Amino acid sequence: MAYLRHGVDMQKKNMEYKEETKNCQNCKKDFTIESDDFLFYEKIKVPPPTFCSYCRFARRMIWRNERSLHKRKCSMCDKNIVSLYDDQPTFQVFCSNCYRSDKWEAGEFSQDYRFDEPFFKQFKELFLKVSREALYQNNSIDSEYSNFVLNSKNVYLAFSVLNDCENVYFASNVDGSKQIVDSYNIASSELIYEGMGINKSYNCQYSYWPSSCIDCNFILDCNNCQDCFGCVNLQNKRYCILNEQYTKEQYEEKLEEFNMGSYSFVENFKKEFWEFSLKFPRKYARITNCIDSTGDEIRNSNNTRNSFTCYGNENLKYGYRSPYSKDSMDVGHCWAEFAYEHALSGSENSQNVKFIINGGIGLKDVEYLDYCKSSSNLFG
Repeated sequence: MAYLRHGVDMQKKNMEYKEETKNCQNCKKDFTIESDDFLFYEKIKVPPPTFCSYCRFARRMIWRNERSLHKRKCSMCDKNIVSLYDDQPTFQVFCSNCYRSDKWEAGEFSQDYRFDEPFFKQFKELFLKVSREALYQNNSIDSEYSNFVLNSKNVYLAFSVLNDCENVYFASNVDGSKQIVDSYNIASSELIYEGMGINKSYNCQYSYWPSSCIDCNFILDCNNCQDCFGCVNLQNKRYCILNEQYTKEQYEEKLEEFNMGSYSFVENFKKEFWEFSLKFPRKYARITNCIDSTGDEIRNSNNTRNSFTCYGNENLKYGYRSPYSKDSMDVGHCWAEFAYEHALSGSENSQNVKFIINGGIGLKDVEYLDYCKSSSNLFG
């Protein structure tokens, strides 16, 4: 565990802390705080939670308006823009050019702290008056109708698209991929249509949770396959149809009978493929190259518990779509170390960040932040 590396005597602490059952203040159901959790709370100096993990996750996700877009005008240049905010907020909403210009400064909205009033009341006042960017985008080109896009181009009605993606349409949770349409949870892949949970694959349509596959259609939980059609649970195979082995010539001849350009054929074969897939056992979870990890769609991680759509993590608990996070708990869309209650926007190369709405790059020792970056020792 992480605590051993940081000099905490595990045996001693386990004697001090025991597993506790508490009642969630939100849903009123009982939930458990494990002894290891108390060690983490002590390390980052926060009190134990009063909400269960499900309610904590819902509270974080409430902040993420990912795909409800509105037409409005930029509050500075008055140009027509697309925004995740409608025209009702009390704060100004700027297009990307105006937001990144020198025509305004967030320090203009600073206010003195009033010690006779609650902190959260004052934090809300600040939150409701500081100007915001219309969409969460950074270094993105021709992606006006998208949100949460980083280092990508030609993204249309797609969301959470990160790291050198190109030509992504009607998709979500896409990393390092190109030519992606109508798909979800795609990483390091190209030419994907109607796919889900795809990793390191090329030219696959109607494919679900394949890894390292090429030129495949209608496959489920296949790995390192090429030229396969309608197959389930295959490993290192080529020229298979409905899990039956063919020669190259037989496969190509048989494939000519399938009219993939016909809507009626595709819809009918979807039903046939689904019925065929039910004959095979299903994986309890898609966890690949991991140690001591639980959840689903986790890759290359160690001690990652109750987490989903995560990869490259170490000592993570209750994580969602958080690659390369370490020693963290209750985080979403997070790339940080020692993070707690992190909702959105990454916080890449950050350390010791707590209670973050939208995190920015290069943060250290910060609490209760929204859309700050390259900063340290900030509160509220």
